[in-house]
Amino acid sequence: MAKKIKDILETLDGLNKDTSSFGLQQRATEHVSPVPRRSNVETFSVMDDSTIVGRENDVSKVVDLLVNPKDKQVVSVVPIVGMAGLGKTALAKLVYDLRVKRHFDVKSWVFVSDHFDVKKILGAMFEQLTGDRHTSMPENMDAMMMKLKEKIEQAKGEKDQIKYLLVLDDVWDVKKWEDLKLCLKGINTNGGNGVIVTTRKEDVAITMQALSDQRHQPGRLEDEECWSVIKQLALTPSPMSHD
Repeated sequence: MAKKIKDILETLDGLNKDTSSFGLQQRATEHVSPVPRRSNVETFSVMDDSTIVGRENDVSKVVDLLVNPKDKQVVSVVPIVGMAGLGKTALAKLVYDLRVKRHFDVKSWVFVSDHFDVKKILGAMFEQLTGDRHTSMPENMDAMMMKLKEKIEQAKGEKDQIKYLLVLDDVWDVKKWEDLKLCLKGINTNGGNGVIVTTRKEDVAITMQALSDQRHQPGRLEDEECWSVIKQLALTPSPMSHD
């Protein structure tokens, strides 16, 4: 489906370029690019699960991949892959906010988008662990990792070991993934830690996952579920509407 849509967009782009030779003028519509557009709108982990339709099986599959990883690594990665609008972020939110509380002791949500910045990601984890954005985070990477490791150990309490979950939402570039992976292994050497990655790009998933069957692509909604979404949108008052 993603390839078909890409082909359609490329065809429309070609038609748009031909308009100049026919003396046609563009109105109302905007230029359509075949290249997927990155989202600059920062996401967050909180959601209203009552608005989500037909993703129960997807949630169960992602949770199973997280808590029963096939690769048995210190940090197991589960990419959620698919085209824009498929519900990757909503699915990650459902797993993060509702389903894995008893499996992971520490959780962090980081919106990545264009810039895969290792320091930014570690800094966001530190901020969420401390609960105080004004707490100073060291600039030195080694000191930063030591601080994170210390905070995770403090959350351990009387448990034998502690596990963390990190969500990296809307990932486009993974040139620095190996650097981040080393850091994630360093801050907690116990097994069972998990990373959820949402991305539109297959090559991102391939680079970040250890095994080919450790990823998940949300399936299509059933006809009745699609109709439910349409009715939900149709019955939602517009912000500009008046009683």
